[in-house]
Amino acid sequence: MSGRLLHICLFVGAAGISAVASAQDFAPFTPESRKLFGAVPGYASTFGIAFDSTTVNGGVTTHHNYRTVWDTLTTTSCFFWVGNECLKQDRPTWAGARVEADASGAHTFFNVWNDPIHLDFSSIGGSETIIYEDATQRFKLAYDGEALGQILEQSEMVRTWHIVHEELDGTPINSVLNNALVRVGVNVGLASYFRIDSFPQVLRPVELVGQMEPMIGLHTLTPALLHDHQVGDVIQKHYYSNYYTGPPWYDFNVYIKTTILSRSETPDEVTYQVERVNYNVDSGTVETDTVMEFYSRTVGIPIPFDRFDGTQPSLGMQTYCGIPLWTYRTYLNTGLGYCPQENCWGMGDTNGPPAQGGSAEVAGLGTYSAEAYLVSPEGFTRTEEIVYFKKNGTECMEEVIMGLPEQYSAMPSFTLGPNPTDGVLKLTSAIACLGAHVFNLQGRMALTNFNPAQGTLDLSALANGCYMLRLSFANGTEATRLVVVSHR
Repeated sequence: MSGRLLHICLFVGAAGISAVASAQDFAPFTPESRKLFGAVPGYASTFGIAFDSTTVNGGVTTHHNYRTVWDTLTTTSCFFWVGNECLKQDRPTWAGARVEADASGAHTFFNVWNDPIHLDFSSIGGSETIIYEDATQRFKLAYDGEALGQILEQSEMVRTWHIVHEELDGTPINSVLNNALVRVGVNVGLASYFRIDSFPQVLRPVELVGQMEPMIGLHTLTPALLHDHQVGDVIQKHYYSNYYTGPPWYDFNVYIKTTILSRSETPDEVTYQVERVNYNVDSGTVETDTVMEFYSRTVGIPIPFDRFDGTQPSLGMQTYCGIPLWTYRTYLNTGLGYCPQENCWGMGDTNGPPAQGGSAEVAGLGTYSAEAYLVSPEGFTRTEEIVYFKKNGTECMEEVIMGLPEQYSAMPSFTLGPNPTDGVLKLTSAIACLGAHVFNLQGRMALTNFNPAQGTLDLSALANGCYMLRLSFANGTEATRLVVVSHR
């Protein structure tokens, strides 16, 4: 599952990219560029780039790339709730605060010390140009050539350079950037690169994960991407709410277990039939129902995921019980307002203290955790968190069983096989099985009302394929298993 999910994350939206008419002609960036790069290897962290403005002066085009804000208040003509001071949004990002491009196509980047890092992207055969030089070392860009290549499964012409890291006398320096590639696609633009802001103290290769113009790779966090499940996956969440005001009160404390019974998809959305088991901690009751869930594949959060909007979001790859999954974290707005004229942030009137909290959205799990709380004057606490999940047979954390008499609180031990089966399954259980129902992957009943008490289940009437088998036991519990029918 982890490999398939990674494939979906990286290449969603790549289809049809060759039809895009706005070719870049090997331009690394355009004023509309919105790109996401991942730190190599592993994408433990990502870095977005999006220009909030572009200026032209004397033949030099400057793209201004901002994300975070300085912590020093400066005077502004914009009026904020507490006065006319703001936090300027001009702190350099991983790609520097600005990118300057001249008429020849050369680009100059600036690190946090405002040192220039020069890439002229020369396509002259055998050329080597200096990127950066100080008292002890030199970085050069050596042109390798132009050829048909792949960028996130998009085939196009790609120009490739490699970085030469050496001492001033030409002795090679064995660093992570020595021989690292810099690649630029004819349509996609910059695809392989390195971190600029702390260069040369921090040497970190990065590669393209996705972009908006043209759309390729991980360009939007859609609900369907976040809720990417397969039949048999299970997720259990704990929901808690406590309002200090009222009436009415909106207090609850429940555990909800969701089991995926079927999946279908269209170009616009993914649909699931799921079984929900609701454990109410306060009342001690258990409710089970089957519902349909729908998730859009077209609407979501676009790149850049890390652009400052008052909430400081971040995106990276994290591992959950051995499964690597994209994780998007953000924090609730702290009452900052934006001044577009001067690109700065100041305190806005929230009509009271703002709520605090944050959330983590995980591709393949949905909302992994979320909390919001307001302490005064009449506040609330809301939390949502995954306490257990199973993806493609891999279980993580412990399922919570609540609200059941003790003798019903455990799933009976049973075996079922062979699976795949040519028609007849043998069932062995420590607790009597009272009924069995078979559903196809569209959630429709395929077989029912047959008695499994004899220890065998006859599925010979079913066509070859995958089915969901639901077993009901004498202690009141149920179990669902994926069964493959394969007639010889």
